[in-house]
Amino acid sequence: MANLDWFEGGGLIGNDAGDRAKLMQPGDVVEVRPDQPLLPGGGIRTFGDFDDVESAFVGLFFENEATGTLHHGWVQLTLPSSGNGVITRFAYESDPETPILIPSPCPADIDRDGQVAFDDLLATLSSFGPCTACPEDLDGTGDVSFDDVLAVLAAWGPCPE
Repeated sequence: MANLDWFEGGGLIGNDAGDRAKLMQPGDVVEVRPDQPLLPGGGIRTFGDFDDVESAFVGLFFENEATGTLHHGWVQLTLPSSGNGVITRFAYESDPETPILIPSPCPADIDRDGQVAFDDLLATLSSFGPCTACPEDLDGTGDVSFDDVLAVLAAWGPCPE
């Protein structure tokens, strides 16, 4: 099985089933829930979801030792069925206590059904106004505005593969 390691002063985002790590998808928001404490270093065995994955996303959180604040991030990696994975990309949010969005190759596909359509437009319109790390905020300004509606309309149709 693939192997992921915890790191000192941080943790991986788990799922509701109590697993220590979960495979996340583009468009998911990484944020700490109260049941996900910081843990000391050590290794964990991952589950079948992570075996032989070309593009796995894992959410993480860590403590800034200088300020004591929590920060969120994600890593994208390739995980073979045995041995070590390779990190291909990563990002973290420099503002403390702020969730971060895993980027989507088709961000205007709000409902992630493979196409930008009427439901995505409705979701964007219904989220109009201030938001924190919401998928409808396509331009990352912290609010859903007319520019986000225009981005949905511009991307209308099937998402590229």
